[in-house]
Amino acid sequence: YFANEYNNTYDAIHTNGASIYRVTSQREFEGTLTRYGLAPMPVGNIVSRTMPDVSHSTRMYYSNANFKLEDDVFGANLRYVDPDFFSMFSFDFVAGSPAGLKDPTSVYLSVEVAERLFHSAGDALGKTVSMVYGGSLKELKVAGVFQDPPMNSSFYFKNGSSYVNFDNHKDEFPYVAEDDWKSVVTLFVQIDDASRVAKVHEQLLPLVERNNEAREDFKLKDLLLEQLPGMAIRDRLESTQAWTFVAPPQSAVLGSAVMGVLMLLLACV
Repeated sequence: YFANEYNNTYDAIHTNGASIYRVTSQREFEGTLTRYGLAPMPVGNIVSRTMPDVSHSTRMYYSNANFKLEDDVFGANLRYVDPDFFSMFSFDFVAGSPAGLKDPTSVYLSVEVAERLFHSAGDALGKTVSMVYGGSLKELKVAGVFQDPPMNSSFYFKNGSSYVNFDNHKDEFPYVAEDDWKSVVTLFVQIDDASRVAKVHEQLLPLVERNNEAREDFKLKDLLLEQLPGMAIRDRLESTQAWTFVAPPQSAVLGSAVMGVLMLLLACV
C-alpha cells in the first residue's frame, strides 16, 4: 500500500501537472531505443519563441556553486531556471513572491536551506548571500522561501534546494552557449490544450534533424513529450539519465515505510 501510494502520488502536488511535459531525447543504438531526460540547449529558446501552443516553458541547468555567508560555506543544491518555472510548478511559498525570479540578482531558497543559512526561514527574506563558483563570488538577495518538496517529487533534493534565474548560468559556465547543440538542458513545456500536443511534437521533429547535423556523436531518433505524471517512475524503470529526482526503487520505499511502522509500534510498547 505504502509503495503504491508513493508512486501514485508522485508529482501530484503540481496543479498544472497534467499539462506539463518534459522534452526527452530518444536515441536508437543497435535496435534499442534509449531515453534521456535532457534536450539540446537551443531547443528551449526555439520552443518559447516559435511554438504558440506552448503557454509556458522553462529550462533547468545544474550548478556546482555553493553559498557563502561571512566566513562559512554551505551547500546550495542550486539550479538555474527560467522565470516561468514557479508559474508552471506548484511550490508552497512561506515568504516572498515568485515574480522576482525574473531578476538575475534574486535567489529562492527552500526552508531547509534558509534555516541552514539564517537559522529561520522568516528571517531569510531580503537578506543577501554570496554565490560561490570557482574563485568568483556573486551577491544574491533572497526573494522567496518555499517549503521543501516531498520526497515523491521530481524537485526533491536532499538537504534542500535553491533556484536562480537561468541567465546566471553564464557566469558559472561562460563556455556554455545557448545556441550550442552540444550542450544539453532539462526542458519542460506547458501545453494547456491536450489536443495540440501532437502538433507540438510535430514541430519538434525538424529540431531532431538540426541536432543530428551538428552532432555526429549524439544523433537523435526523436524528441518526445513526456507528461509529468508518471515521468519519474518511467525514469526509474528505464534507468533514464535525468537531472530531476528519479523515483527510488519500490523496495526502498517499502523498506522505509515498514521501518517507520516498526518504530511506531516500539514507541507504543
